[in-house]
Amino acid sequence: MPTIQIPLHLRKPAAHQERLVILNGKLIEGLKELISIYPALKPYLLDDNETLCHFVNLYVNGQDIRSLDGLQTEVKENDVITMILAIAGG
Repeated sequence: MPTIQIPLHLRKPAAHQERLVILNGKLIEGLKELISIYPALKPYLLDDNETLCHFVNLYVNGQDIRSLDGLQTEVKENDVITMILAIAGG
């Protein structure tokens, strides 16, 4: 099963998990599944239009999903999804 690496800033809403397993299939479906289990993740992942939040970057096996099929990217057995949050401050 594909795994998503949860960044430190999102581990509390993800029950302090470092990695979460999702089902094979489209990445969007895996994210929706995570949100159904961990609803506190929703504001950090998807907006109301089911678009990836602008401050989240996702990579499948090191490849930016924007150069693949975005949230429609198919993920499969042993794929690793890395989530990086853009954090700004002043």
